[in-house]
Amino acid sequence: LVDKWRQSHDSWLLRFALPPGRKYLGNDPSLPTCISVHHNSSFDEDDKPLKKSYSPVSHPAAEGIFDLLVKSYRPQPGGGVGDAICNLQPGQHLVGKLKSERMVHGSPIISKRWDRIGLVAGGTGVAPLVQIIRIILDDPTDNTEIYMLSINRYEKDILMRDELDKLAKDHPDQFFVKYSLTGENVPKEWDGYTGRGSVDMA
Repeated sequence: LVDKWRQSHDSWLLRFALPPGRKYLGNDPSLPTCISVHHNSSFDEDDKPLKKSYSPVSHPAAEGIFDLLVKSYRPQPGGGVGDAICNLQPGQHLVGKLKSERMVHGSPIISKRWDRIGLVAGGTGVAPLVQIIRIILDDPTDNTEIYMLSINRYEKDILMRDELDKLAKDHPDQFFVKYSLTGENVPKEWDGYTGRGSVDMA
């Protein structure tokens, strides 16, 4: 762990350095990556190390590092991976394994496959979508339009909001993001959507 930043009351953005000699997290820096994190200090009912998959929010072409968005769920039988990761301190290590390429509609390739993409996310489910967004927007030859709907309970729960808003500002003709709140007592000044996601809202 190189550094960490709190994103909400129970979520952290954590930056990890790659092992010496490894330039990229994945084998192909143009494709989305995913890792299986192994947590050896807690065990499930079968007395095996716990595992949980995470998609980095950093671009797969980031050199020497990768960023994870992790929610710290309360440790319980069969769980505790997220809590263990969030409690790591700079200098401590993460044990994980690179997963196989993620297939999206029959192919792991993301760039220049569609004219428009619609993405719907809630909570930490935004993580794999941020990686897809970065891949497309980082390619100057890719004109794919991206429309994203992020649904959260309260405004304070919106993860990666600053980064998403910055990407929308930097790519005003290509990336569009909207937010919806599902909690009670939505502030009057809220200018986004309210309610759970629906076909009409999307």
